[in-house]
Amino acid sequence: MVKGLSFRKDCRECGRTFLTPDRQARLCPRCSERVAEKIKQKQKTLQKQEKKAPPAAKTSRQIPPPGLRLSDELRAQILKEHEVYREEKHLAQRKVHALIAKKLKVKKLLVA
Repeated sequence: MVKGLSFRKDCRECGRTFLTPDRQARLCPRCSERVAEKIKQKQKTLQKQEKKAPPAAKTSRQIPPPGLRLSDELRAQILKEHEVYREEKHLAQRKVHALIAKKLKVKKLLVA
């Protein structure tokens, strides 16, 4: 009695030759168990690492830190400089902020 086709395959892990009805099989039965255990271990370590990592703090970019305040004089200078770059449409807003901040020697957050 013939039970079906068997294919002779070489294991990718150990190089051992084995017979299998699955033509796409790449691992022998012994190595397939080992590989499954390795995958489970990796998943467990990844889960542990995710639990250990603190969540990233979400901050609003529009609110300057408490130590930085914008005076009326500085606000007037920033608005004056911004008028120069208003006509240049090819520059991104963040580039304009960076240029103004560099020129006035203040942080970009204050300019924004």
